[in-house]
Amino acid sequence: MRHHANTFLLITGIVVASAGVIASQWLVPYFMDVFENFGAELPALTRLFVYGHGFLWVAPLIVPVASAWVPLRTPEDRRRGIVALLLGVAVGVLLPMLCLFAMYLPIFKLAAIVD
Repeated sequence: MRHHANTFLLITGIVVASAGVIASQWLVPYFMDVFENFGAELPALTRLFVYGHGFLWVAPLIVPVASAWVPLRTPEDRRRGIVALLLGVAVGVLLPMLCLFAMYLPIFKLAAIVD
């Protein structure tokens, strides 16, 4: 039973992290038209999400790699699965929030210059 519970938690973590990547990649095109009209250089974080959004797919791969490093105490130990789930949820929630911040960052910088 241990194997099935850990596998389910691992797959769930990977799916949630992948959903976060998909949400991040879905946000970027909405801001591209705005950025083209700015005429100013984008901040580094914004450029990372705009030009390097393909590399975001590394994030879901971190989930199984990080959970594999968790030592098991007993055969029934579910710590690997729990770590995978928590890490997947963290990536799935924080990555779109960071992407949204990165997309609004040039707008905040422009507003600071205008004042």
